[in-house]
Amino acid sequence: MKIHHRTRKTVSGKPSLKSFDGSTMARYQMPHSAFETLFCHSITPVPECEYLRGYEPERPNAYSEDFQVQRTSLEKSSNGLGVGVFAKTFIPRGSMIMQEKSSNSIRFPSSTWDLLLSTYEVSRSAELKSVIDFVERFGFENGLLGEESYDVSSSTLSLVNHGCRGAWNVIPDEDWFLTEQDVNPHNMTNDARCTRYAKGPEAPLRQAFNPVIARHMTHIIGGYDVATRDIASGEEILANYLTSIGSAETWEETVTELQEFCNTTVEYEYA
Repeated sequence: MKIHHRTRKTVSGKPSLKSFDGSTMARYQMPHSAFETLFCHSITPVPECEYLRGYEPERPNAYSEDFQVQRTSLEKSSNGLGVGVFAKTFIPRGSMIMQEKSSNSIRFPSSTWDLLLSTYEVSRSAELKSVIDFVERFGFENGLLGEESYDVSSSTLSLVNHGCRGAWNVIPDEDWFLTEQDVNPHNMTNDARCTRYAKGPEAPLRQAFNPVIARHMTHIIGGYDVATRDIASGEEILANYLTSIGSAETWEETVTELQEFCNTTVEYEYA
């Protein structure tokens, strides 16, 4: 319906979308690789042309079998389960983390999420409530498709705890440096809005008509976690939950919770 209202009328008065079918729409959703190549050969190519055109074979990948779930080493776990994800082998700095699982996340598009919430408001179903709680606890927001949606990792990465005060050792954006102590819960900073993989609310504006983003959408949404430093065998994997926030509303709630959580725990000891 929105497409119909935005479509310009033809001079002849005939329908302008007469030949616009599902396969045509799919070509817009997944552009041909030639469009990506031309786009990245422009005079001022976007940053995504350098790091988002497929996996980087020269980077090692720590596979899912290189990790195990056990009781967390922290005073308390931010995932609320008392467990954490631990490395079973040495992981060098810069390694990808479970990239073979990154495109298999469980997706909750905006329309699906809205339907879940509205149905629960009417039915008050315990089953629906458990699904909503699961997504809100273990999922992350992204605005890559124009509206906030949720995704949950299908691997044990969904159980990774938050690293307070900069103690994280994996992150999707190697240039990220903000901790929960550095930010204002009432003001989502530009750094948070413009994370490398565009999970902030400005993502749709920054990535408009970007075939690189369109062709690697599942890779982006699933995460591009890398080790920020060498991780020893037996060390717990910690992330920065700030990179999982996709809206200003969620920003305030999540930052407040993280600040309260981290201010009541002991300092981490990390390399």
